[in-house]
Amino acid sequence: MAAALKWADLAAPGCLQAPPSHQPACDALLEALLTRGYAVISGHKWVEENGALQAFWAAPAEDKRATAPLQPVEGCGYRELTGDRELMEYRAGPWLCDAPVLPPLLQASEGLDAAARVLLGATLRGRLLRLPGLSALASALDDLPLPPHAWASSSLQCFGYGEQSAGCEGHVDKGLLTLVWAPGAHGLEVRACPRACLPACLQCGAWLPVPPTNLRQLVVLPGHCLEYATCGLVKAAHHRVVLPPGQARCSMVYKLMPSQAASIDLRPALLAAGHALLAADRYPQPASVRGILTAFAGTHRSVNPPRQGQQAGAEKAAQQQVVDLEPEPAAAVAATVAAEAEPSGGVPAAVAAAAAADRGTSSRAAATRGTAGAALHAAAAPAKVPLKRPARAAPRRSRVASESAAASQPPGAKRVRTEADACGKIHIIVQNGAGSKNRFIVFPTTPFSKVFAAHASMLGADLAMMRYVFNGDRLDAHDTPAGVGMRDGDCVDSMMVQMGD
Repeated sequence: MAAALKWADLAAPGCLQAPPSHQPACDALLEALLTRGYAVISGHKWVEENGALQAFWAAPAEDKRATAPLQPVEGCGYRELTGDRELMEYRAGPWLCDAPVLPPLLQASEGLDAAARVLLGATLRGRLLRLPGLSALASALDDLPLPPHAWASSSLQCFGYGEQSAGCEGHVDKGLLTLVWAPGAHGLEVRACPRACLPACLQCGAWLPVPPTNLRQLVVLPGHCLEYATCGLVKAAHHRVVLPPGQARCSMVYKLMPSQAASIDLRPALLAAGHALLAADRYPQPASVRGILTAFAGTHRSVNPPRQGQQAGAEKAAQQQVVDLEPEPAAAVAATVAAEAEPSGGVPAAVAAAAAADRGTSSRAAATRGTAGAALHAAAAPAKVPLKRPARAAPRRSRVASESAAASQPPGAKRVRTEADACGKIHIIVQNGAGSKNRFIVFPTTPFSKVFAAHASMLGADLAMMRYVFNGDRLDAHDTPAGVGMRDGDCVDSMMVQMGD
């Protein structure tokens, strides 16, 4: 690992803007972020040690859960995470809570916020960016001091990894800069990218372990908002935590975030500095911070989900269901059955309609389901009434032969004609990479928004974090089975979006 950069070479006492004599250190900081994906800063006492945080981790779970603002605020407070991890997240604001852990967290947050602003300004001043420093993005940051009753945009996250934890999946952070203070802790890894690959992604490189730091060192990682602001010239660090069995880890992570009410527009300054901005189309500016973060949330899922012990059981139970998303009124079912029964001469229309109408109430649905099937088959048997479906639209691309529908049926099984068929509905299957399959009955004209919402609800997943693909094309909420050339028994692939936090 390259030598750590000295804090005194980057920061001038009492100000957030480094003097011109500190330019070499600014250049070294930016180059480290571009080539290694991280930098180590040393020579400053970042966090005061008073034992409050250690006492907090050792407290009973009920006491830790009680550490929360009087009025709940998104992200603030204690929560248990998947994978034997726990998180205490702090943001400056009106907590109205007297928990003993809050004063040291406030002190640490203020010190790390000041450090993050200095490091952001030094990064922007590096010769490979040639921007005027922190002033280029000062309007996007929270004004200090905060107005009364206001909450800070940036947050301090204290992570505790238990001995049974394997770490944290690879991801990028959504903010401007992330500062990691974890004295003596192992496990942090960053995926490096050669300078020649920019503005490509950092995933072309190998995972590099970050050596453990001491009490007077911290690790700096660039985030997604900085990547967006620089039009991809500085890439967000793709990082993870990998722990061997039996090894715990504690860390403080400060995430410098822009205000959601602000906007970012560095393109004129970057062009004036002589940058070609080859990837500028991917980062349109000016852009609102709220829009940038909303787009990030639409393509990334959090690597810090809350602990959910029953999710797997609920998913398994949901696979056994066949959900009819377009239930027919009793009168409509009766009319459909009568229309198909009349030409056959086998069953009078009035008898078929009456049998279908009897199925209208939910209390008698189970008892009359067999009667409904018998009436349909009796009506269809003599004349072999063909299945009625609307004309199928041309698919968006050549169809790929799908064995999924056949695989879901037992060998030699015949397709049983159901009440859904009489109404012109089709069966579709939604499956994920783990092999989970959920079956839905819809009209060819039913918008997929109904299917997406029902599927996400069955799995206990966040709909915003799900994506659906058919024959290689992503499905939109307003698409319909007929519009994409889908037939009875076809499969839709579901997947979660990328990792981020």
